[in-house]
Amino acid sequence: MRKPKSTHWMSILFSLFFVMGSCTQESRQAKPITTSMIEIPAGEFTMGAGGLVQRISLPTYFIDKTEVTNEDFEKFILAGGYEKKKYWTEAGWEFIKENNVIHHKGLNQGSFNEPNLPVTGISWYEADAFCRWVGKRLPTSEEWEKAARGTDGRIYPWGNHMDFSRLAYRSSNVHRTVPVGSFPNGASPYGALDMAGNVWEWTASTYEGADYKYAILDAKNAPRQDELMIIKGGAWGSNRNQFECSYQYYERKKVTQFHIGFRCVSNTVLN
Repeated sequence: MRKPKSTHWMSILFSLFFVMGSCTQESRQAKPITTSMIEIPAGEFTMGAGGLVQRISLPTYFIDKTEVTNEDFEKFILAGGYEKKKYWTEAGWEFIKENNVIHHKGLNQGSFNEPNLPVTGISWYEADAFCRWVGKRLPTSEEWEKAARGTDGRIYPWGNHMDFSRLAYRSSNVHRTVPVGSFPNGASPYGALDMAGNVWEWTASTYEGADYKYAILDAKNAPRQDELMIIKGGAWGSNRNQFECSYQYYERKKVTQFHIGFRCVSNTVLN
């Protein structure tokens, strides 16, 4: 197996300290990323599964076609994103300062830091800050699910039957993240890619524990519920049922794992 190259990211680390300390940084900041976005039309869709199904109506919105990549997130780092408080929630700013976070965790891992891989090793706070910087936001769990399954209540983005050839998963000899968009035949009805497999994706929705109407897990023994955020989509090492569009898991905002990434949404297209 070819050993991933890390030279590109090492050069970023070397230059990072110079870029972030420049007094003219604001004027040299990169323009917002123009990641391809897909329109999700207004209307109802079926959310949930089993006895927890409900028809929900959402207005029109736009979602990134793929997960945010390392190359995308590099722009945020080099623009001084970790040094500008305006992009962070109060808790997020406190988190990165207390932990001396100057870039995402995945930057130090050669097997996860290639430019076209989904960015991983980031907390919810970092994902949220990136979305703010680029003029977008994290999707709600409802927005994520509609973009993944469409309006016909399908189980998986591509239909109602599992097909492991349509997603990045260990049964397809996948043992880490793969470049975004590697499985175009696994697209959702709207054309969103990687909505199942590759990495879990952060959402803007708080996990409400056992009383949450779409909850699959019991969070009664988990940390404070206001710290728990819903993640969706499953990752390369997940269990089969976790790839269902309706499935929801949760993680604390400060967790940084190599199987969690994200994509952004917007109320208007930013292409």
